[in-house]
Amino acid sequence: MINRSLRIPAFIVLIVSACAVHAASFTIEQVLSSPFPSELVAAEHASRIAWVFNSKGARNVWIADGPNFSAKQATHYTADDGTPIASLRITPDGRTVVFVRGSETNEAGRVAAPTNDLSPRKQMVFAMDVDGDAPHALGEMGCGDEECEDVEISPDGQFAVWAARKQLWIAPISGATPAHQLTDLPGNTLSPRWSPDGRQVAFVSDRGDHHFIGVYDFGHDSVRYLAPGVDRDISPR
Repeated sequence: MINRSLRIPAFIVLIVSACAVHAASFTIEQVLSSPFPSELVAAEHASRIAWVFNSKGARNVWIADGPNFSAKQATHYTADDGTPIASLRITPDGRTVVFVRGSETNEAGRVAAPTNDLSPRKQMVFAMDVDGDAPHALGEMGCGDEECEDVEISPDGQFAVWAARKQLWIAPISGATPAHQLTDLPGNTLSPRWSPDGRQVAFVSDRGDHHFIGVYDFGHDSVRYLAPGVDRDISPR
């Protein structure tokens, strides 16, 4: 007869052995290369969604159409070069995606180059017709704060506006003309948000110890501030 006091240690040995066998069934490389999605967005007037998929270090934009939502790869970057994709947006009709590719700049204004390649790197805003051509550059982002990428598409899907180098920039999503600086204001201009009719853009004007909410008017090429004071006003909508 087996002594009861020996049964528990024997059971523990079996569990440990089983865990060791299971752990040996996958490698560190498999763990580190595990794919994952992020940046999920949906078109306002179309049955289409888009997201960023990181597979073995290569980030790409994927899309899916209803009602079945079968996944389809839109961009085809292949290198595991540490280049992120952020601020993914999709036009209201679902035909075009806009995104930022590249890391934030450091204190010297340089973009990270994890692979030590000699080609110059820039953090750029791209647009892409998901049913057609390859991505085309709209302009440079080059923002220096963590998660600072914030591209906003106009309600009609024709323009993209973003904050970069302390000002607002705007470009036609078609890429017909280069991006140009929209504002030239004191402080740091952040967080652009379109009005529903697309005629104005609200933003945060960071003056250091206080923030204003400003509104840029396209029709009058002017800026007004909403109840400016000594508070830290944020998150315009």
